[in-house]
Amino acid sequence: MRLEPVELTELEYASKREKDARVKERILLVMLVKKDGW
Repeated sequence: MRLEPVELTELEYASKREKDARVKERILLVMLVKKDGW
């Protein structure tokens, strides 16, 4: 089965958004830890 370019682009976009969300989560976590002084 051959993926259409549009489907591939949507898959790549979804995985990129997931990575961005994880990065933001980690940044927020680090900021909270620093604020609490751990």
